[in-house]
Amino acid sequence: MHIRSTRRLILVVGLILVGLTVWAQTARSDAFEPNETQQAARRLSLSAAGGNFNATFHNTADQDWYRITVPAGSKMVTIYTDGELDTTLALMDRSGSTLAEADDFMGNLNAHLEQVLSGGDYLLHVGTFQGAIGSYSLTVEFSAPPAPDAYEPNDDTKAAKPLSIDPNGSSFDVNFHVGGDADWYRISVPQGALPNIRIYTAGDSDTVMELADLDGVTLASDDDSSGNGLNAEINVALPPGDYFLRVGNYDERIGSYTLSFEFVEGLESDAFEPNDDQESATLLPLAGDETYFDASFHAGEDVDWYAITVPQGGRNVNISTEGGMDTIMALFDAGFNQLAENDDAMDTNAMIQIFLQAGDYTFSVGNYAGDQGTYGLMVRFVVPPRPDAYEPDNAVAQAKPVTIGAEGQQRSFNNANDVDWVRLTITQAGTYSIRAFGITNEDMDTYVELYDSRQNQVGSDDDGGSIGLDSNLVMTLNPGTYFIKLNQLGSEIFGDGSYKLIVVRQ
Repeated sequence: MHIRSTRRLILVVGLILVGLTVWAQTARSDAFEPNETQQAARRLSLSAAGGNFNATFHNTADQDWYRITVPAGSKMVTIYTDGELDTTLALMDRSGSTLAEADDFMGNLNAHLEQVLSGGDYLLHVGTFQGAIGSYSLTVEFSAPPAPDAYEPNDDTKAAKPLSIDPNGSSFDVNFHVGGDADWYRISVPQGALPNIRIYTAGDSDTVMELADLDGVTLASDDDSSGNGLNAEINVALPPGDYFLRVGNYDERIGSYTLSFEFVEGLESDAFEPNDDQESATLLPLAGDETYFDASFHAGEDVDWYAITVPQGGRNVNISTEGGMDTIMALFDAGFNQLAENDDAMDTNAMIQIFLQAGDYTFSVGNYAGDQGTYGLMVRFVVPPRPDAYEPDNAVAQAKPVTIGAEGQQRSFNNANDVDWVRLTITQAGTYSIRAFGITNEDMDTYVELYDSRQNQVGSDDDGGSIGLDSNLVMTLNPGTYFIKLNQLGSEIFGDGSYKLIVVRQ
């Protein structure tokens, strides 16, 4: 009798655990379900101004489809989500053709889209990243569409509208009146104007600009280097004549902006001039492991040359630019042999990361568009990490064993391109976690690959860990010998290069 009661208790507990597991993977369906397909799209009850609705992703496979009716005439339709989930939006016409998509608006996980639509029926899909479960708020708003500005239509070079620019400066209030709108202008630099022109935008629209000659050859371009970080600015020396200017919206959204022009004197030379060729490279006075310099391209097509001396023992060297200029960089040894070059490693900024032996080197910094303007220059010297106790382990034949357990191994990448191979022996079938993460710097982006005894890849992971850029490969493994390949992504050693490798059976 006692044994039977115990078995019943175990059965009841087991059923409760199963129920809790199912409950954890689901949530209560909302009033719009079932609406997992286009055909099952639920019509939203909208007023002339729109409406707000509370909805739920009730399981990991849930997809929510809605049908919305835009009132007669042309309307500005704004649709957005609110909540803790990472949502996506897709707006389609009645046939299912996509009109607009949105994800991660203004730095948060909610989606937001705007579109000018004619009266009629449309389909709306709301999804969630990686099948998250939970609730969200959905808002649809109708309003009068913005009127085209006085320069429309001006959507290509053929329709580019001339702007009358005063030598003392001019500003124009304009807008993107539909999603994806791009505005083209034709500007004239008058005789007798100051040698440099500054073109910039203001407002909440995320503008991008491109300046071209009448043959369409790009002379300068910019994104996000002015104002509130969303505005564009071009500073360039232009001879008198006509040019094309294109202003677009990075997010392809509707919105207004102010476009301004100023004629200014040229930039003064910085403290490193003259340094326009390799022979006149300015030796940088480096202080400690990291030194910052303010510099400038004081004239069109200016190229700045610098010299550095690497101390005894060699260093991991990081040279980078900062600011809104589109910089390019090249590094040379004492014999003028090029060692590295870079363009746009960080948005429009350049960066070179390389190990250099002790000695003298030169590098050049140029502007891709031949623009004028200022930039920041950072030079970092880092003593290379010492190889760990497991080196050499750069090839599968050199792989050292790892013990399964929470203690793991403390290892290090001794240079940016270091690869570590580890031998893993599985004696008991089961699910295993192979985790790698930086110890002294959480910015280390570890990458894990797993190979079987014949060196066939059976799995890999990048950012599957619980924190940031940590890797965590979880797989079901049978008994046998496996090889783990570890490296860090990127070309910079983070911290002292140390990381932890932990293999555990779950």
